[in-house]
Amino acid sequence: MPSIDILVPLFFLLFFFGYRLFENHRSVFFWAFFRLLIVVLLVHFAFVGYVWQWLFLYATIAILIVLSIKTLAINQPTDGVSKVRKWLWGTAITLTTLAFILIWVFPIRSLPEPTGDLPTGTFSWVIETDREEAYTEAPNDLRRFKVQAWYPATVSETDVPAKWLIDGRQTSRGLASDFGFPGFIFDHLANVEAYSYVDAEPEAGSYPVAIISHGWTGFRNLHTDLAEDLASHGYIVFGTNHAYGSVATVFADGDFAPLNDNALPPRETTPDFLTYANTLVGTFSADIIDLLDALETLNSDPQWALAGRLDLDNIAVIGHSTGGGAGVLSALEDARISSVVGLDAWVEPIALDRLNQGLDVPSVLFRSEAWEISFNNEYLYQLMAATPSDLDVFQITGTTHYDFGMVYMFSTLAPLIGLQGELGLDMPALQNELVRSFLDATLKQGSSVNYSVYPELTPVIPDE
Repeated sequence: MPSIDILVPLFFLLFFFGYRLFENHRSVFFWAFFRLLIVVLLVHFAFVGYVWQWLFLYATIAILIVLSIKTLAINQPTDGVSKVRKWLWGTAITLTTLAFILIWVFPIRSLPEPTGDLPTGTFSWVIETDREEAYTEAPNDLRRFKVQAWYPATVSETDVPAKWLIDGRQTSRGLASDFGFPGFIFDHLANVEAYSYVDAEPEAGSYPVAIISHGWTGFRNLHTDLAEDLASHGYIVFGTNHAYGSVATVFADGDFAPLNDNALPPRETTPDFLTYANTLVGTFSADIIDLLDALETLNSDPQWALAGRLDLDNIAVIGHSTGGGAGVLSALEDARISSVVGLDAWVEPIALDRLNQGLDVPSVLFRSEAWEISFNNEYLYQLMAATPSDLDVFQITGTTHYDFGMVYMFSTLAPLIGLQGELGLDMPALQNELVRSFLDATLKQGSSVNYSVYPELTPVIPDE
């Protein structure tokens, strides 16, 4: 999964070292190698396009072209020319070193390949509701949100692979803004290809349904690896983009809902923080229920691509953080949900009288090690006490709250700034296997999951 892009500036540095070491011996050979590097950059530009991390390499190429001309034209350069050449060489080496660092810090990684046998297709659409939008000031503004489907498909040679960030730079720039970075920092992520194909022909058959709800400041493609993996194993997956709770929800070109920071102000400075949190989780949950309503209608609409292929008797909700709390709340309120998977599910905002009802469908909650101590635990334990038989709760050793999403795509520094835990790139595979095994057991009537074979899992005990 690591990018090979890091090899290009490394080859440039090797070129500098080799040429300066053997400048008076076989320099023609080194300039031939230099021309090969130019071809590599041109091929990369043709197939990948412009990426800002390579900007210093483009500048280096320009400098080396000048140096090559000087080298060919002047056999014994004057002192002035010699000083200029030394300065150009130093600048080229400095720029290449900076390029090496930038490409290492912000690599262009590939998504993990789905483990199932089925090819997958994808498409997106917008759901319009009759609910009043809580996070805008415009009068009579009705709530809408974006949904993306991943499904087993029959792929033809003319089908086009989807991009990971299927809504493009509006998503990547919203992500950069959330991190406090300049807008271009994550532009390269808009070029990363997924394993699904846009609008591919759905495979015949009826498939269990999984709905994935992202967390606060998340977005639906933060869980593409899980969605594609499930689809490749025979599930139809729907990822919600909760407008104003996501870094960006793109409805159409130029029409998008940005993150509304006021939807969840800081706990430390907000006395009625849980009121805001309750509204947010309730909004996410209402989106899930509106999606269920839409799926019931669409499944019988012959004009819809997935009509007749949804097994609506077997529906799971998978949620991370705020989306996990929304999944729990949705299952408490809607009997159509057959099972629940919570990934650091934030149940604290749910009213105690609702939590005390307990879940009556098979459910599993995975807690990160980072959340071992959190405000959420008191409410999590309340839910566990009210659900004595249908709920399993495990802590995953060596994980952060953000490990449940695709933070490994953002930066090599993710572990150093607390976004990624000790499991590193093993975490996505572990998470996908755990979720898939649970859904196989609950939606496909497969064998129950033997959690004891996973050394990373520790049962959560309320009295701990």
